[in-house]
Amino acid sequence: MNVTALKKETDETVKERDVDGAAPAIQCRFARQVGNQAMEMTFMAPLDMKLGDLNAYVDKVTSVMDRQGDKAALDAEEAALDAAEKNLRTNIDQLANAKSAAATDWEISQKRGPVTYTSSQIKQFENFERTSVHLKDVVIPKHRQNIEELKRKIAG
Repeated sequence: MNVTALKKETDETVKERDVDGAAPAIQCRFARQVGNQAMEMTFMAPLDMKLGDLNAYVDKVTSVMDRQGDKAALDAEEAALDAAEKNLRTNIDQLANAKSAAATDWEISQKRGPVTYTSSQIKQFENFERTSVHLKDVVIPKHRQNIEELKRKIAG
């Protein structure tokens, strides 16, 4: 099979010549980090491909890679949301346990009157409460917002 190909004769002139086999092509290679792994895509474009067609093809390849990156980011955001929700539940449980332990200590010490917490216990309770508020009001809503944005991008 004879295929017409371009041969560069000098810097200024390009002449046609016959080539046996496939026409010469440009190899295009794209690499991108997707989650914890590298993704690589390679394709060949004929030398005589119009620049607009080549750009359209490159755009298509990069959009595929971007979508895969968004899917990896979505997985990471969903895992982070699960972790934040678990941290919130744990934090609430730890606050309840700390208050219960403080009340038990008060009773064991046989002190009279209502339970009075020490300053260190109060600071511990405040820390648990502050962390819970931060998780509920900032961290978890941000992860949910990021997940919704990524889902919209992936859906196209």
